[in-house]
Amino acid sequence: MSEPSDEDLEATVIGGGTAGTDELDHKLRLGRPEFGDQLDGLRARLAATAGGLAPRVVGRHRLGRVMGSGAFGTVYEAEDPELDRRVAVKLLSVRTEREAARVIREARMLATLSHPNVVQVFEVGAIDEGRSPYVVMELVEGATLRQWLERAPRSWREIVEVGLGAARGLHAAHEAGIVHRDFKPDNLLIGEDRRPRVIDFGLARPVGDDPASEGRSTLPSGGGSPQLTATGQVMGTPAYMAPEMFLGTCTPLSDQYGLCASLFEALFGQRPFVAKSTDELRKLALTREVTLPEERRGVPRRVQAVVMRGLSSRPEERFADLAQLGAALEDASSPPRWGRRGMALAGLGAVTLVGVAMVGPREETAAPAAAMVEEPAAGEQAPPAETPEVAALRAETERLRELLDTAQQAEALTLSESLLGRARALEHGPSLVELLLLRGQVLVLATDFDAALVVLEEAYFLADDQGMPRQAAHAASELVGVLGYQSDRYEDAHGWQDHAEAAFERAGLDPRQHAPYMMSVAGLATREGRRDEAIAMLRESIASVEHGDRARGSEHAALLRALGRELYVEQQLDEAIALMTQAVEIYAEHDGERSVLYSGALDNLGVLVTAAERYEEALAHHLRALAIREELLEPMHMDLGRSHGNLGRVLGFLGRHEEALAHFERALEIFSERLGPGNSAVGRCYEDRGMLNAQRGPELREEALRDLDKAARIYDGAGIIYAPTAARVRETILALGGTPPPAPSIPIPP
Repeated sequence: MSEPSDEDLEATVIGGGTAGTDELDHKLRLGRPEFGDQLDGLRARLAATAGGLAPRVVGRHRLGRVMGSGAFGTVYEAEDPELDRRVAVKLLSVRTEREAARVIREARMLATLSHPNVVQVFEVGAIDEGRSPYVVMELVEGATLRQWLERAPRSWREIVEVGLGAARGLHAAHEAGIVHRDFKPDNLLIGEDRRPRVIDFGLARPVGDDPASEGRSTLPSGGGSPQLTATGQVMGTPAYMAPEMFLGTCTPLSDQYGLCASLFEALFGQRPFVAKSTDELRKLALTREVTLPEERRGVPRRVQAVVMRGLSSRPEERFADLAQLGAALEDASSPPRWGRRGMALAGLGAVTLVGVAMVGPREETAAPAAAMVEEPAAGEQAPPAETPEVAALRAETERLRELLDTAQQAEALTLSESLLGRARALEHGPSLVELLLLRGQVLVLATDFDAALVVLEEAYFLADDQGMPRQAAHAASELVGVLGYQSDRYEDAHGWQDHAEAAFERAGLDPRQHAPYMMSVAGLATREGRRDEAIAMLRESIASVEHGDRARGSEHAALLRALGRELYVEQQLDEAIALMTQAVEIYAEHDGERSVLYSGALDNLGVLVTAAERYEEALAHHLRALAIREELLEPMHMDLGRSHGNLGRVLGFLGRHEEALAHFERALEIFSERLGPGNSAVGRCYEDRGMLNAQRGPELREEALRDLDKAARIYDGAGIIYAPTAARVRETILALGGTPPPAPSIPIPP
């Protein structure tokens, strides 16, 4: 027999009158919690129908649209005319005057709680001669934790930040003497201001109160959760209920369990226990401990340990309170930030061997990261003995290194995924760290930066746990590059730079001997306006490479490209072109003329000779680079976006406007999809297209102004380093007779 549809359920309820509600409660008790949300909403609509139409005014508040409904009432958007503000008003469903009086008493207790991570209650009252309670609350535009997770992929770090806010809010409630009793992903609201707020204290009770003494509690609750039992017995949402709640006991430690159950689901994509019925779920919760899933999604082990402790079946084994849990979670997810010394430089412009940047009008391509030195390092633990399976895995890893060294993206993606899965299954720490690092580098090569961040963060934390500081430093260096240059996340890049430096110190290594790190910090120095310092660093690194055994290799070429970029900005164009030409020659010798690395350097050289007004020569370089990239890369690869942008610029200088426009639009398509609409690379595309249309004639003036307006606004939001660029675009808009968007009074800091 097929499961009933939503339409079947509604017909059952409406056709059965009050008997329909009893029937639905019976179904829930028989173990059909999957229908809980629909049934609660239908039951609320039945109650509203039985009580007549909702009033248009409650107290002084004018009701508007219905925002949601559940078993305990209906929430309306409303206007408070006296204070000229929008609020949320919840009309509560109660069965007796005694219950109404208790609801009002408990709601007033909640109104005394004021905390940034708890939805604020402004007013409590009753209409209909005291028989219909209502609560006036803060109106928050946003999404529940469940909706927030569904809207976009979230990193474990983002999820932990949200969980920390929830822990603070729940702890504040506990300090005020209130237990939530029904915390779940639907009861955490993440506002448009990104601040999480605990909501729906629909089952809340005073700490130490007997939940069965006066029947059910009915403070504001909106999500519509399936209830386990009838009036006067334990209530909650089974999937998130602590084991003791099934036995009729609820304390602040039960809320801790509900929070950790919600975090478990958000982090790992599944609930602590999976069951087909409430009875089965109850049995699992009372007889088994929660176990971690096979797929950990890159969540660090220290974060896993905090969540699992909060899910202990015995309340006394959990954290003493949510303040302790929050402190442990924060510590596990945010390793100590070590002081900056020497080369610990802040800003943007991370440039590593997996992403050698040519910022602004200069472009970049991917290159493989050189392996960390392999001699033993101070503080490093001896690796576990190798099994035959581990030895076989290590042998195949060498093939992956070859693919990465030669930038064979497609095959490297497939092989790295397969080898990483095997490393996880073997649970051999050193091999897993190595494969995580390589997988991260492959993802950077493929310009899948979001996925690379997750893998590289896991590599760092696992290396740190395993006592492998060299690998931890390597992972942190890669993260500086990806976050700083690729993602415009400057503060995050700054933090990882601190972690990299500290890891080098723990390993007893000189970071100046690690080219990826040197290029990253040089890029950061550039973004802080210390280009002379960046140039000095790069010259020192090049000298070190040329006096060692790494000359005429990919690392040498990458450093030459990075220095060429800085000299170009300093208008030392002749030396910049000479360095880039040398890099092209090295890549041709070392990697071949059909490699991604060669094509990237060739594209960079085209940018430099364009600046020297050697347009036909530049066009030849860019066309050759594009042909190689189209042969080797996926259609939406970032390097293709760079090629199209560079081609559009040189074609514009040559007066071939229609061809230039086609390339700009293709670059805009790629960057918008891969980086998001607010990235500086997208702003550059709008600027380029706007400038081109301005040159094409007065009939395209308005179109040009629209693009330039978009470019200025994007640059405004991309950080203080783009303030001069935004000012330049505003000057262009004025020169075209347009009105530029207002500049921010204080530039947004990186």
